Amino acid sequence: MSDSVSYGQPCALCGQGEILTSADETALCSECLKRSESLFEEELSRVELIRTIRGTDVEVYDIKHPISIAEK
Repeated sequence: MSDSVSYGQPCALCGQGEILTSADETALCSECLKRSESLFEEELSRVELIRTIRGTDVEVYDIKHPISIAEK
């Protein structure tokens, strides 16, 4: 955040901290921004795990049911 500016407005999430933001970010204080980024990373890893499991399930299904591969 090289061009961050303190606006003196309350944070949109917690309502207590001053917002530090640039033109392309939402109005969050630095603590809420770090918290939201960490939650996003946790959710992203969870979604990747679900995609991996589903992909493995599809591969197992295709192995057990070769007719479904031929139909495609």
